[in-house]
Amino acid sequence: MPRKRVATRRFKVVFEPDGSRWHVYLPEVPGCRTHGRSIADGRRNIREALAACEDAVPNAAAVAKSAQFIEHICVPYEVRKAVDRALQAREELAEKEEAATRAAARGARALRRAGLSLRDAGELLHLSHQRIKQLTDS
Repeated sequence: MPRKRVATRRFKVVFEPDGSRWHVYLPEVPGCRTHGRSIADGRRNIREALAACEDAVPNAAAVAKSAQFIEHICVPYEVRKAVDRALQAREELAEKEEAATRAAARGARALRRAGLSLRDAGELLHLSHQRIKQLTDS
């Protein structure tokens, strides 16, 4: 017998700190609540909790399998700001690393065109000769 396809539904899932655990719930599904020792644990558990909500969600088990969750993690404002600053700094670092890699590749190619060996080019750029090879081959 062919399986009935269930349309993917989106649910807001709220994570609230509860001591050393997380209280996790779906605001739009009455009674759909669970806990987890970690955010990852809460993610797994909320899917199971949704599957058990047959009274609130028709065909809940199938809906839970394909559901997409929009996460809202509640932390104090100061903590959120610190996290946002850390994420911004990591993004800026990644951009600078990409720029440094492009500059190193340009420098490595210029040194190789000038006739320097991989080892000498690496010495001048403070990179290994293997990395110079990678940069000049790409």
